[in-house]
Amino acid sequence: MGAIGLGVRKQICKPGADIAATAYRGSVLKMLEVEMCAAWTGGELSENAFKVAAKMDLKWMAIGVVYEGLPVNLEEFLAEVQREAA
Repeated sequence: MGAIGLGVRKQICKPGADIAATAYRGSVLKMLEVEMCAAWTGGELSENAFKVAAKMDLKWMAIGVVYEGLPVNLEEFLAEVQREAA
């Protein structure tokens, strides 16, 4: 996954899409890939991982606040990816 600008996101998303939210969701998915999912999926995120990420509940991380862990429950995410694959 590479970085893309907000202008490009506006062009590829549906009209009315929350562009900031799509960018945030993509960054969380990248964190999941880097932290744990690459080992679980053999190096690449599956299409099912993207489907689950598109609809998972996320907590917005406030600027300037130090967090422990990811803004999403990794175990629940992986379980949902497995259910999506079935």
